Amino acid sequence: MSSAQPTILLLGAGGQLGRDLAAVLPACGPTIALDRAGLDLGDPDAIAHAVRGVKPQFVVNAAAYTEVD
Repeated sequence: MSSAQPTILLLGAGGQLGRDLAAVLPACGPTIALDRAGLDLGDPDAIAHAVRGVKPQFVVNAAAYTEVD
């Protein structure tokens, strides 16, 4: 049985929830936290590239669009 911790890819790390998650998720495993500058979630190719590069076991999406009418 392996004791290796899972790699976690956190999206939306610049928001309120994302910042809080970025503070606690590393206790669960290596965490790659990306904000809007680090990954444009409007670009499917960029998302695929990030997931292929990080190879996470978990993706946590804390991104949100809050400036809506």
